[in-house]
Amino acid sequence: MLIKSGTVVDFQTEEVLDVRIVGNKIEEIGKELFPKQEEKIIDASGCYVLPGLIDLNFHIDDVASKKNEAFEKSIKDAYRGGITTVLIAPDCQPNIDDEFAASFILSKSKLENFQNILICANGTKDGSLNNVSTLFKSGVKAVSVKSDINSNLLRRMFQYTKTQTAPLFISPTNSSLEESGVIHDGEVSALMGLPSLPSFAESSEVGKILEVGKGIDSSLFIEYVTSKETIDLLKRSDNKDNITAGTPAINLFLCDKACDKFNTLYKTFPPLRSEKDKDGLIDGIKEGIINIISSNHHGIKHTEKDKPFELAENGVAVSAIYLQLLFTKLVEENLLSLKEITKVTSKNPADLLGLNKGRIQVGYDADLVILNPKGNTKADLQQFLSTSVGNIAMFEENLKSKVNQVFVMGEEVL
Repeated sequence: MLIKSGTVVDFQTEEVLDVRIVGNKIEEIGKELFPKQEEKIIDASGCYVLPGLIDLNFHIDDVASKKNEAFEKSIKDAYRGGITTVLIAPDCQPNIDDEFAASFILSKSKLENFQNILICANGTKDGSLNNVSTLFKSGVKAVSVKSDINSNLLRRMFQYTKTQTAPLFISPTNSSLEESGVIHDGEVSALMGLPSLPSFAESSEVGKILEVGKGIDSSLFIEYVTSKETIDLLKRSDNKDNITAGTPAINLFLCDKACDKFNTLYKTFPPLRSEKDKDGLIDGIKEGIINIISSNHHGIKHTEKDKPFELAENGVAVSAIYLQLLFTKLVEENLLSLKEITKVTSKNPADLLGLNKGRIQVGYDADLVILNPKGNTKADLQQFLSTSVGNIAMFEENLKSKVNQVFVMGEEVL
């Protein structure tokens, strides 16, 4: 297959080039490549050819369901948003806290012919360390823990994951400070009289991660950074060489004002922070403090959102509009370049997990997206196949750009 005349963009390239795919790999890249006999030609003129997005924070509630085909539709929605690799978060059903749950999901992926489905498992179970070695042998790609577990357990997790040469995913959570909170602690929460989530709950836990991890050269991924306080802390730290930090995409272009008038659509965790925090996240990406953007996609039924703010479920659905959102809200607004976007959504996630992906280079996996910048995508129910999605970000908004085609391991899936 030969993709011709598209503007190839990855973390280091932005140039009109042809890309040849043979099997599941990129075989050749160049200008005006000559088609081989009976080779399929795809004209990408006027479009961007991008590395597929790698999402490290993808939530699917009901993986085991057969009735509503939740798993199949969720993955196909990801393709519609330019995501070609998903790391499934451990909070699905069944909860991924043993090798049996992991094997079940991987078997289901194989049965339904989905490639690039990766698993993140819980690193603790019933208050103790999980069997990390067995989890990785079963096919798990990463393990995740909350930072407010016993500090000795946390340090042992650092040591165990180092032996597996795998990153430890850490959620900077402070249960005692966040237990009753439902919205960022700021002017909006005060006006609405809602229990709040202070940003220092996050920054204090990141400080703990940095201190506990001293002297242990293990790879750590802080799953979310959402406050300027945390960014400033990471800037000052002399122990961040082995730290990778991520942030949810929605926090880059919305702040807590989106929850005004008790709008539960944008009730999520981590919460939308202040305008100052939002701007700080963009600066953090540009300065290399934040290395990865994830979707934090979580489809919620409208019946679970149509409740009083304190009772509504957390989560925003973005999967089927993910790349279009990034393009519209970040690239078109000149906040980040498309090259910068591909670095934090493709190249860096691939590097963290040791994947042969995230770049448009010879020998890399042929996970590619053709994006039409002149197209439009409406953020509505028609864009999503999942029937359990009642919480679509930017609902009814016309987003700039359209995902024309998606290739996973050389196979066209959209």
